[in-house]
Amino acid sequence: MIQAFCLTRPLGFLIALACAFIMAACATKATAVEILTLEAVLKSTTQHYPKVFAAQSQYRQSQARLRSSEGGFDTKFEQSTRIRTTGYYDGFSVANKLSKPLRRANSQLFAEYRYADGDFPIYEDEFVTLGGGEIGVGLRFSLLQDRATDEARTLLDNAELDLQVETLRFTSTLNQIQLKAAHAYLDWYKTHRQYRAYQALLQTSLERQNVIKKRVAIGDLAQVELLDNNHNLLKRESQVLKASNNIQAAAIALSMYWRGQAGHPISLSRETEPAKTLLSESPLLVNIDQFMADNDPFMADNAVNHPDIQLLNALISQLENQRDLYQNELLPKADMVLKATQDIGSGDDTREELESYVGLQFSVPLERNKAKGKLAQTIQKIKELQYKQQHLTDTLKTQAQESQVRFFNTQEQVEVSKQLVENAQELQRKEQKRFMAGDSDMLFLNVREEQVAEANIQLIEDEVSHLKAHLELLAYFFQLNALLKTPIDPLAELQNRTK
Repeated sequence: MIQAFCLTRPLGFLIALACAFIMAACATKATAVEILTLEAVLKSTTQHYPKVFAAQSQYRQSQARLRSSEGGFDTKFEQSTRIRTTGYYDGFSVANKLSKPLRRANSQLFAEYRYADGDFPIYEDEFVTLGGGEIGVGLRFSLLQDRATDEARTLLDNAELDLQVETLRFTSTLNQIQLKAAHAYLDWYKTHRQYRAYQALLQTSLERQNVIKKRVAIGDLAQVELLDNNHNLLKRESQVLKASNNIQAAAIALSMYWRGQAGHPISLSRETEPAKTLLSESPLLVNIDQFMADNDPFMADNAVNHPDIQLLNALISQLENQRDLYQNELLPKADMVLKATQDIGSGDDTREELESYVGLQFSVPLERNKAKGKLAQTIQKIKELQYKQQHLTDTLKTQAQESQVRFFNTQEQVEVSKQLVENAQELQRKEQKRFMAGDSDMLFLNVREEQVAEANIQLIEDEVSHLKAHLELLAYFFQLNALLKTPIDPLAELQNRTK
């Protein structure tokens, strides 16, 4: 709308409008400028991003599942009471039992206390105790099925692995979010630099307007030169407006990662600008050679230690536990019980001595289709994840190599672009001198200025591409958190709070 409006106004109004545009921009600069750093965005993302909260919730769920699975080995107290309400006999009995499952051989320790009083028929003689009751201790354990593993142990082992899985998923999720946040920041940073480059180009046209006017007035330049500069003013103003719109669009995208304590996006004001220098303390910039030596992407061990590979390892371990459980169900069941009892108090002399028992329970499953089907399915699922793990390992190695190549290539491209800018600026300065001496015209001068602007814009693109390659390499090694002066580990903080 501004461009269409300007086309219908005389030249003086155009100049006034362009000057006002520049002055407004300068006035904005003169106000209190708020600098938003990449570190601040990464901190905000780490501490207040909803997906981080969701990942923390998933971790809490895995902690709860682990605690729930530990319930399979909880100590249990049982009591049974038997009171005869009618009939000839009046005997009553009460039995208490305290049992503790153990994680070895499906064993269980137990202690019992029974007490009985009154008269019992002979066929209920097992309820009778001496006057002080009967104390018993025992041990129950498995010899075949459930000896190596059982459902409770499998559930507990897999819950412990599930906690490891959620830890690795949280690490991977946070790494991906930080990379996206850093990319959004760099896009915003790029639009600001492009805006300043176009603004400088517009300022050059404005400053030349008075010079052209004077030369036209004395007949040194034709009137068409003034019209030509007017055309360039409109063109460059349009470029500034587009660059300003790009800043706003990039700011909206960045606000997804720049959030308050409640987790809601914070809109960036026009006075908010990015830092002039980025990644100044990055481990890659501090010592690139040492960093690459310590994190060699070509080493197989590095891929094996990658969190995504470790995540698959944990999932495979869970399936292997399930496989062992199904294999266990194919075995005969043989449980042995060792027990000793001692009556105390007065009563029948035959009950005064220590008694010990050995019991054996045996059963054989004749049809085991369910266990066999589950076993075959689990074995194939393990193979599936192993193949995926192999593919992921190869993919990660390739990504590491690509990231390293892109890092060095973009670094070289930045150096070339800097030389192009210097070359274009030198040509522009010489063309300006020729123009002031009357040996050149507006056409050639504008071409030189456009070349400087294009070279600057290309340099900005290349520098941002290099920074993104830099961040991608850090992300591969899960080192983005190292960009923070005080690294934050929200999962460690969560673990400390839940202890």
